[in-house]
Amino acid sequence: MTSVVKVFGEDGACRSLEASAGTTARQLCETLVRRTRALHDHSWALVELHQHLALERCLEDHESVLEVQSSWAPGADSRFVFRKNFAKYELFKSSTQLLFPEVMVSSCLEANKSMAHSELIQNFLNSGSCPEVQGFLHLREAGRKVWKRFHFSLRRSGLYYSTKGTSKDPRHLQYFADLTESNIYYVTQGKKLYGTPTEFGFCIKYGMQLYRNYQQAQARLSQPPWIGPTPLSEEEGRLYFTMDDGQTRFADLIQLVEFHQINRGILPCKLRHYCTCVAL
Repeated sequence: MTSVVKVFGEDGACRSLEASAGTTARQLCETLVRRTRALHDHSWALVELHQHLALERCLEDHESVLEVQSSWAPGADSRFVFRKNFAKYELFKSSTQLLFPEVMVSSCLEANKSMAHSELIQNFLNSGSCPEVQGFLHLREAGRKVWKRFHFSLRRSGLYYSTKGTSKDPRHLQYFADLTESNIYYVTQGKKLYGTPTEFGFCIKYGMQLYRNYQQAQARLSQPPWIGPTPLSEEEGRLYFTMDDGQTRFADLIQLVEFHQINRGILPCKLRHYCTCVAL
């Protein structure tokens, strides 16, 4: 089964191509290179662009084009753009220059100060463990206009920020996002649309597969009172969803999805973290 994918060029011209469920971003780029008779090199990329949100990201070679397209909201001003991205593979070509500065990597801070930077990078790449990356970022909480500066820590388990300076005490670390299931978008008009302190902003968009499941589940509420393993229950005239026989209750599936993401798929009998949403 195939679907039509529309791809825009930098000149605004639109091309329609057929794609199957297994068509990857790299395969579509190769097709477009042939169609446009462009010079074939590895810098061509397929960019996902959300103009109304001023967000964009370069698709990874292995990503399914139709899966990405299916995550877009109906009627949204979203599109694919075919253009060159010269930084696409630079991390693999010049890793010693593009990886994090040693002051941002905890293992480097704890290493021998006399060790050369190139040696530290090699240790970073060859290590069997996941080093912790840390630094300051500005964050705007949902529903607020003020940006606050927090100290963030990127760990294997996710991205956290400290509510007390640079403290890494578990009591002060607030869970922010699980980047293994997330996509990172560049903000192209941060100051204009979001009032960002600088133009170097990014947005974390997470859980699209779970969100699509939620969309599908909403359409099934008039059918059987079960959505996958999630029972729909009622008490005192109020509907709620649960996955542990009613001990943990969710007013709607969005809350359940947030809980599932925050706890990385673990579903205990009580909440390990409160369900919060921090967005641009």
